[in-house]
Amino acid sequence: MLRAFKLARHPLALDHRQRPLDIARPEVTLFGIVTAIILYLSSVGIYFFDNAAQPDVFASVFLSLWWAMVALATVGYGDAVPPTAGGRILTGFLLIFGMGIVAVPTGIIQQRSLVPGLNRRKANLPSAVALPRNQSIQWTNKVPVCWIDN
Repeated sequence: MLRAFKLARHPLALDHRQRPLDIARPEVTLFGIVTAIILYLSSVGIYFFDNAAQPDVFASVFLSLWWAMVALATVGYGDAVPPTAGGRILTGFLLIFGMGIVAVPTGIIQQRSLVPGLNRRKANLPSAVALPRNQSIQWTNKVPVCWIDN
């Protein structure tokens, strides 16, 4: 917890973490919109399939939205379980899609955080270096270190 306060003293460290989020914002926003549409369509679907079987649980599309959020987050509280075959098939597809809800945005942000670092390394490292006779370059953990031999 205290390490987060230490980061506030170093604005470049926070900028390093904020840039990938800014770069990945369009993709993550699009994924959020698609997720919201799937959430709405699944609540309409479960209302269509299971309203007749459980009218107290799936009384409206809005109340079915709770079931859709729980199923999409793969939490599964068990308070609303679809008894019909159509509802169970819809639940299966929604649970499979729900696994990607966290994985896809995380992968997008991680990929965007790697690209600027790789470009920065390529820009700072020349392909060929002309050194005087008494200097040599040794690589330590993929970082060039210049040694002066006396």
